[in-house]
Amino acid sequence: MGGLGGMGPTVVGVTLLEMFLALAFVATRTWARIRLFSGMRADDYWLWAAMVMLIAFTAVAIGGAYRGLGQHNDKLTDVEQIKKLSKLLFTYACIFPLSVLTSKAAVATFLLMIVVKKTHKIIIYSSMAIVAILCLLEFIGLFVQCFPVYSNWNPFITDKVCHFNVTAVGYTLAGYGTFLDFFLAALPWFFLRNLQIKRRERLTITLSLSAGVLAGICGLVRLQQLVALGSASDRNYQFAAPVLWSSTELTVSIVCTCLPATRTLYRRYVKGLASSMGDSTTGGRTGGRRTRGTGGMYTLNDRSGNGNGVTVTGGAASVGGGLGGVGGSGRTKANGSDESILGDEFRMQNVRGIKQTTNVVVEFEDGDSRKEDGATNKSVEVV
Repeated sequence: MGGLGGMGPTVVGVTLLEMFLALAFVATRTWARIRLFSGMRADDYWLWAAMVMLIAFTAVAIGGAYRGLGQHNDKLTDVEQIKKLSKLLFTYACIFPLSVLTSKAAVATFLLMIVVKKTHKIIIYSSMAIVAILCLLEFIGLFVQCFPVYSNWNPFITDKVCHFNVTAVGYTLAGYGTFLDFFLAALPWFFLRNLQIKRRERLTITLSLSAGVLAGICGLVRLQQLVALGSASDRNYQFAAPVLWSSTELTVSIVCTCLPATRTLYRRYVKGLASSMGDSTTGGRTGGRRTRGTGGMYTLNDRSGNGNGVTVTGGAASVGGGLGGVGGSGRTKANGSDESILGDEFRMQNVRGIKQTTNVVVEFEDGDSRKEDGATNKSVEVV
């Protein structure tokens, strides 16, 4: 194995950093899916497949860097080293279509879980069918473009016969993959525009789902580098740029797919913890309506004696007894107790993709300031 030189150290450092960053996001999303929500879904498996592709891609990039990737042609004089580098670059070319397919499938599968109209589903399925065909053509074309087959990764074979221009397919796949990044990022703006939630909440959700536009920008830069590579005279040195941008595009795509789950964790733990810490320093009344000094937990007592109570912790309500949807009957009779602030029905609905919850928000101020309790609101949580 040769040493690092030229762009080699940059290739090693960047690809390793991006791999660990993506792995941290995927692991966090997986933990959230298993521990907090309904378990692993199809998009999670596609995401892990993309993560495996990124790990393989990183290994190939590092191996190539130690065998001359990113170095000028005049620095590579060992024939065996050049052969090994050519095999690694061929492996990189094989991984690329698989990484495009898995990363785009993860985003598309996630979107399929939140759309309801048949037309929208057909659009997503059609776009993924096109990218699947292109990926299959490039993967097979890499092996059958020239015969004998081993001449495709051995540059010293001169008596080869080529029948298939896989480069054109590669450009088409790279261009369509970039277009698909922008297309899938734009779809949530149409899917969720009529969602009956607060405007700020809808905007936050849509932006988190549309972060894939960053992957599209990386794809544009990568495509430009690939086109420039076609006429390059110092290919080993200039090949480092497409490798780096391919790794960056895949990393950004993975991270952006994980953002909605990360947002949910932030709201549930970071923001909730800050709210609880703030509540623990504030007093309240005791006896019938509120309790103080309980670490941010307030109990709205049931004065009718039927055991139905509402506990509010950091702004989120957990309901016991006979409230609708949580271990009891679907309705609660009006009895003059504090639970009447919930209305005639308390509904909690869990669905995959978008979860509608009903929260009880208790706000209070010290002294003679105005107090407001029992305000209810609905929120949409993309998980």
